Amino acid sequence: MAEDKEDQQTGAIPVIIKLHPQPEEYVEAETAFLRSVGLCVTQWAFVDRQLFRLFRFGIGAPTHRAAILYYDQNTIGRRVGQINNLLKGAFEGPDNENWLKNWEGVHQRLRDLLPIRNVIAHQPVQRLGTSDGTKAIYVYAIYLEPYARYLKRSRNVHRDKESLNTDDLIQHSNDVNALESDLREFANKIGEASR
Repeated sequence: MAEDKEDQQTGAIPVIIKLHPQPEEYVEAETAFLRSVGLCVTQWAFVDRQLFRLFRFGIGAPTHRAAILYYDQNTIGRRVGQINNLLKGAFEGPDNENWLKNWEGVHQRLRDLLPIRNVIAHQPVQRLGTSDGTKAIYVYAIYLEPYARYLKRSRNVHRDKESLNTDDLIQHSNDVNALESDLREFANKIGEASR
């Protein structure tokens, strides 16, 4: 009752946030969100391609044999770990200090971005309804599963946030795009040096 009086006094009309809104009420936000998820997934596919090139170099095998070993691994984390071990072995010795230093920098960026990639790939998406005071707004985000928050590696996925929104995903896509570019450049330099 007090709220009704307040609304009558201020002249504000309450905003209705619907459980099942009409498509025109949410489709723009939904499209922007899904587009950003798609960009992230695509960028990670390109990163995976560059990682395969580094794996192939690390084991010194022809493409078809390297592909059998690389793509038989089920997780990107295992792939990255194996590539790291292979490249550290390949870059042993004082003549390869620059190669190792360059790899370690790229590898650290890769490790920093992987937890966010895993949230995008494995955590639930949710649509929440809120209001700007005049109309309903539907917000999309990927939420870290509450029970997964007990894992140390999940706690600081994205600046202690509990979700990744469209802006976070766009930033992640840009970061992964830059990583892929650096991985490609690194793989090209290794390829040229080993000829």
